Amino acid sequence: IMALVGLVFCMTAGSSFALGRSGLTVYGTYWDGENTGYGAGLKYSKSLIDIVSVDGRAGYVRFDDAAHSDMAPLEVAFNLGFPGPVTPYAGVGLGYYLIDHPVFDSSSGYFGQIGLEFTLIKVGAVVELRYMDLETDYFDDLSLNAGIVLKF
Repeated sequence: IMALVGLVFCMTAGSSFALGRSGLTVYGTYWDGENTGYGAGLKYSKSLIDIVSVDGRAGYVRFDDAAHSDMAPLEVAFNLGFPGPVTPYAGVGLGYYLIDHPVFDSSSGYFGQIGLEFTLIKVGAVVELRYMDLETDYFDDLSLNAGIVLKF
């Protein structure tokens, strides 16, 4: 049994933040703050060294405010994580947010995030909690992302 557990750990440990690994994540997002928003996005991740990775993402969020605002976030983040089949991580990032709203213009901003990635061989799941701070305070919100990861 110990040998089987060791084999599974060795097979999955290399699938997380290991050197040179890349990943593609499709995720759903929920924003909660002054306005509630729902959307989806695509994230590309690349490990730089064993515990450091960078990711870029693009998405779409529709808000339930009176103006039915739309947002298209374009973001990049640096993350620190501990490799393994379950990878906790924390990171910070910058973004530009294309906003369709009658009063507010597109805006830049930054965010902090914590997350947990579960990987088995080459497929996994991710859940993230993020706080966004945009130039336009109207969209400063917490967001929750959950998605499916494909490692290659």
